[in-house]
Amino acid sequence: MSNRGTGGGRRATVRGKSASNDRAEPATSGGQKYPHRDANGRVVSAREMIVSVVTSVAIVTVLLIVVDGLASVAGRGSFGRISGWPAAILAAWLFIEDFRAWRIGPARIGVALVAAALGALAGGLLASVLGALPPLFAGALGALLACLIYAMVWFFGVRLVAERTTER
Repeated sequence: MSNRGTGGGRRATVRGKSASNDRAEPATSGGQKYPHRDANGRVVSAREMIVSVVTSVAIVTVLLIVVDGLASVAGRGSFGRISGWPAAILAAWLFIEDFRAWRIGPARIGVALVAAALGALAGGLLASVLGALPPLFAGALGALLACLIYAMVWFFGVRLVAERTTER
């Protein structure tokens, strides 16, 4: 059982150990998922968050290419005409999980909103500049930029806010 979501001084237990005995650093073995997370469920490094974002956007983009290719072969339109913005779905899931792991109250909402606004603005601008490309590719590149900007603003912003508040 995870100690995520426990509050009010309650401690979760993991195989008879209290949550305070959970590892403080990422595990190097034993089925640990990537990106590595601390005992509270927070991504431990900006590098790992960036690698996860790039990987997840690339995986979904490949899936979109396959689906769009199959649809084109089936006569459902020309290749590349679907939106590439869904490429951000797995990265958004990562962001939601990291958001949930931080318990600093309304401050995390502010950081998430600023990160989302900056990411969406930059990603939208890039996609519009790349208007000569098919929507699948322009959207996927815009989604990648949006996710990368969100990841950096969120990762460093939420830690900065956490240092300035009494809760962690």
